[in-house]
Amino acid sequence: MGDLTETNKFGDLRGILQYVPQFRGRTFVIVLDGAVVASENFSNILLNLAVLRSLEIKIVLVHSASRQIENLAAKRGVKLSNNDGIGLTDEATLELSLDAITRLGNDVMQDLTALKIRAVMANVITAHPAGVVKGEDQGHSGKLDRVDHEMLEGFIEKDILPVVPPLGYDGAGRTLLMNSDQVAISIGVALKAAKVIFVTEDEPHYGLDLQSSRQLSAEQG
Repeated sequence: MGDLTETNKFGDLRGILQYVPQFRGRTFVIVLDGAVVASENFSNILLNLAVLRSLEIKIVLVHSASRQIENLAAKRGVKLSNNDGIGLTDEATLELSLDAITRLGNDVMQDLTALKIRAVMANVITAHPAGVVKGEDQGHSGKLDRVDHEMLEGFIEKDILPVVPPLGYDGAGRTLLMNSDQVAISIGVALKAAKVIFVTEDEPHYGLDLQSSRQLSAEQG
């Protein structure tokens, strides 16, 4: 995948244009933190994605929902076992996370549609239960097995923007909570992406051995 680390002001059109000669026809995996999706800058970020796509850079969008999961848990009075797919995911946390992720995904799709960007929520992550780690059953947390890169490539070829939530599914059809940063890195590897760009307020939790660093902050949107 080459060097993933680079500093660029995402809201600066000149910064976007610098990618064209080197990356035209290549793939970027853009990872949106849930807090960023909820921010006032989100519409500007999507506009920048539209510009990148118009310049023939292929985009796959991955989103987190940690902020939305925390907010919904506070509203419902639910104690979370985790909010990002790392560690134990109990039944209550999974159910609440599914609600939060579904709502967030719908908001993202609405915003993309408003910009006349054809998009689809892509079920491309095959996973299995993380099992017992250090003596503790991880419950409904997932460990990634495979990325369906053929499906992603098919959407991209049809000029459809794939949007990937932090969820995986096992062979029995069970839904598993995944960490969005791990999902994004795995998608980047599967697609031989030129860049995996994190748009986040905090340092991403890669969860993998691949050495990377934060690409963007929300303030740079």
